[in-house]
Amino acid sequence: MSNYISIIVLLAMISFLGCKDLVNENFEAVDPVQVVNSFLIQDSAVKIHVSMIRGLDDKEIELISNANVFLIVDGEWTEKLSYHFDGYYKGLTIVEAGRKYSCVVELNGFKEIFCEDSIPFPYELTGIEHINNAAINYEGIKIPAIEFTFKNEPNEVRYGQFVIHLLTNQGTEYESWRKGFIQETVDPVLLSEGLNIQVFSNENITGNEYTMHVNYNTGSSSCGDDSCWVELYPVVFELRSISENYYNYLRQLKLYEKGRFPDFGGLSYGVFPLHSNVSNGYGIFAGYSTVYTDTIFPNQ
Repeated sequence: MSNYISIIVLLAMISFLGCKDLVNENFEAVDPVQVVNSFLIQDSAVKIHVSMIRGLDDKEIELISNANVFLIVDGEWTEKLSYHFDGYYKGLTIVEAGRKYSCVVELNGFKEIFCEDSIPFPYELTGIEHINNAAINYEGIKIPAIEFTFKNEPNEVRYGQFVIHLLTNQGTEYESWRKGFIQETVDPVLLSEGLNIQVFSNENITGNEYTMHVNYNTGSSSCGDDSCWVELYPVVFELRSISENYYNYLRQLKLYEKGRFPDFGGLSYGVFPLHSNVSNGYGIFAGYSTVYTDTIFPNQ
């Protein structure tokens, strides 16, 4: 939903840039804008969401069910996607690494939408280690870390994202998964991103292999007589090889959220638009390939 809200923010910037007067709630009419969103995930079927923004004061997005949505793979027209529900169009094509995917959206009365992205090959994960007590965070709580090693190609620009999947309530009927979050960043490649984000590029990696250190928090902690520590859960580590469009989108999303939800006492960072690669509209059409580890049991 945040990417749809950002469209309203983008349009609002045009009207209010440089204006310091009190904002009037009676906005002038704006031209309707099509919004196309899709995350192309290796080994998953293509799914594309189509919607419409008709005004700055829209309370909800308008879902589009009567568009013609076509998929092109490596320059070849492949299939027309079928409408399912809630603005989603689905196809039979399974996303593969190393291929280019394009999308054309036709809707009566609007310019033709075009967007495309290429899915990179997955990283080769060559090692992983879980460190139960790696650092002490700003609250004085011991936090764990994961060190993972992957192959690098110094002569090729590549982008990555990692996800820490935690199995909580293991062995009970309420067993579920949630995500760990990065904390107390010390890895130089992650620090160079400047955003405390689980996304990176290989711009500052020179060798053919790199070991990244990630301090993380599970969101649960306990205390004993003289110390506190983060509760540990079984972990499945995921390393994604993401496209440049997906990388730019995630970075701008982080900045956008900082602008909407500032850290300190209402201090605003300003307005940050989301990255879009959709011509004649807004949205994001990007994807990734991925590798997973086996389940790691820190307490064992």
